Amino acid sequence: MILLAELAVAKPAQKVRVAFLVFHDHKGKIVQLEPQGRFGHVAISYKNGWVHSYRGRRVEWVEDLSRFGHVALIVDVEQVPENIEDNLIEQFGKPYSLESEWEDPNATHCAKLVGQVLELAAKPTNWSTSFWQFNPLKKYPRRSLSPDDIYEYLMANNKINLCETLLLSQ
Repeated sequence: MILLAELAVAKPAQKVRVAFLVFHDHKGKIVQLEPQGRFGHVAISYKNGWVHSYRGRRVEWVEDLSRFGHVALIVDVEQVPENIEDNLIEQFGKPYSLESEWEDPNATHCAKLVGQVLELAAKPTNWSTSFWQFNPLKKYPRRSLSPDDIYEYLMANNKINLCETLLLSQ
């Protein structure tokens, strides 16, 4: 009986969806932001929409991600921090900056936002692709995450329900 009472008051399991987007160059090739990378943008689900950070915009909620890249993959993440909604809400309104360090609470970018909401650890960054030679930053953060880092972490740590992984395009 104690077990039934505990179940009655238990919080429902939380899960979120994470969308991974790709960018294509003028020749139709996927733009790589890091060596062997595929994804150029990432967003996290919230209240029937998506929260993301994008160049020239603050952290925002949108219904449709298609104007920010091509949605390549949406995955269900079933193991999330208990305080995920608080983590997400505290991100709203932050300005976009790819140059902000991981520890800087005053600015964010798409992967930093999703990584911090999911409480992932930053790792050393790799800015060696040709994309950054043609789109240089004033300052390159030493530690952060990329959309590919987030995908690889979720896969390696069995955080994704593979039965519900939805591949929208190749």
